[in-house]
Amino acid sequence: MRRSWGRAPLPGVILVAIAQACGGGSSAPASAGPATDAGGNADSAGPAGDVGGPGTGDGPEADSGTKSAAYAALRFADIGPAVLVSNQFYFTEGPVWDPKKSVLYFTDINAQDDGGVVDGAIYRLTLPDTIDVLLPSDGNADGLGLDPQGNIIAAGFVSRDVWRLSDSGTMTVLAPCAQGSGTCFSGQEVNTPDDITARSDGVIYFTDPTFGSGSQGFATETLPLSGAQGVYRLTTDGMLHLEDQTTSGPNGVNLSPDEKTLYVSYTLSGQVAMFDVAADGSLSSKKTFATGATLADSMCVDAGGNVYVGTISGLAVYDPTGKALGTISAGGLIVTNCAFGGADQKTLFITARTQATLSGAPPMGGGALYQIASMPVPGIPGQN
Repeated sequence: MRRSWGRAPLPGVILVAIAQACGGGSSAPASAGPATDAGGNADSAGPAGDVGGPGTGDGPEADSGTKSAAYAALRFADIGPAVLVSNQFYFTEGPVWDPKKSVLYFTDINAQDDGGVVDGAIYRLTLPDTIDVLLPSDGNADGLGLDPQGNIIAAGFVSRDVWRLSDSGTMTVLAPCAQGSGTCFSGQEVNTPDDITARSDGVIYFTDPTFGSGSQGFATETLPLSGAQGVYRLTTDGMLHLEDQTTSGPNGVNLSPDEKTLYVSYTLSGQVAMFDVAADGSLSSKKTFATGATLADSMCVDAGGNVYVGTISGLAVYDPTGKALGTISAGGLIVTNCAFGGADQKTLFITARTQATLSGAPPMGGGALYQIASMPVPGIPGQN
């Protein structure tokens, strides 16, 4: 859409040809390291196939049309190990499951085209392990979500915009600047949008830190809003509202199952906050939900209200009260994001990176995708 392209297939995997893209793949599955409980002890849970049987504290089966079902308390020991899907990426992020098409979308922020231009890509996983490129040259998108119509919405990490991709392939920048190509708030281009999610009525939330400027090999930008790193609400009339501003690096953003609470992680403080959500989507009553999440990154929420946050040591798991239940290891890597999917919403997908800092461009093999089958509590269909 921004340019034509060609890309060599990833090694050792299936080559898929589609209308706009070709190439991609995965490596053979490999088991990751063990999860740890909140006390740092190795988890003794069996393989993923043993999860969710009788007597494990399972909640009701996933209902694709319901967000309010009651679930038993999540037992961390019932979570199986993360299994590698592929590590043939630079910097993976943004997983979201499309329940209508039964595929997972995720991003590689530092993906290169055949000419070596680092312009990012959106990949598509068809289970069990077929990966192809849905959209090359995506403006180095980071977080992804779905709007109520099932269109992809994206946080343009380097392009400094948020945008929607329709089924017909039309890319539309949201809250566009009067001049230029980015997303603007009060006439000023936003910083480097990181994560994004949508409410069931179409209200969109996204975070806007400065991480895409001068990191991961990207150029340093002039950011007029750098002192007001925001959590934004984009209403269906196209108006952009600043709901929270800090210098703490707002990163992950997601809603509770009933959509009455919005969670936001702050990378630089290692905290996760929670906001009350009003009927119009506006936020209030910011409170601390969890602390000690070192390098807090993006997140996902299951149908029972448990919150999963990417951290330096893995995927931290919190119950609905903010109590730490444990940390899921993804091959010992730094976890960047997660999403639930699969036919029953019980597969947890995890993106992760090897690079300890954001200084310099990540190498091929620096990004990975993992999955855990048969999670004890399912996710929310259509929610990232």
